[in-house]
Amino acid sequence: MGYMYGGNSYGSLYIRKKTDEQAEAELQIRESLKEKEILLKEVHHRIKNNLQLMSSMLRLQATYAGDKLTGDIFRESHTRIRSIAMIHEQLYSSQILSSIDIGSYLFRLASNIITTYQNKKTITLIDDTEHIYLPVNQAIPCGLITNEVITNILKHAF
Repeated sequence: MGYMYGGNSYGSLYIRKKTDEQAEAELQIRESLKEKEILLKEVHHRIKNNLQLMSSMLRLQATYAGDKLTGDIFRESHTRIRSIAMIHEQLYSSQILSSIDIGSYLFRLASNIITTYQNKKTITLIDDTEHIYLPVNQAIPCGLITNEVITNILKHAF
């Protein structure tokens, strides 16, 4: 349906121009998406760093606590905050920013908690996890619940 002038079709010229405009728009969208992904990674990195700072401060306070109960309270807060920081750490180092490999995360979380509460008993953790991905909004509560369960096991089972 293009216009013809001297045997040339203006319609094909219009279609080619439209295609070039679409390609340019697609390129701009891709660049914008890449920029947003970089910014999102930076946000996860900053959140992780802030949470790790708070976690370290709580661990330090637990060391200087005057009594066992106060030390335990600081230690529990430390592991809770660390469980959230680990999610942001995994997101920062991952190519996928919308979900977490919950199997590897829970193994790392359990290892961290066992190290924090290590007592005279030697605990061997076996990594038999599958690569199952959870959205971030489900991974954080899952991590906190797992943190509480493992902490209670270590406090009361031995």
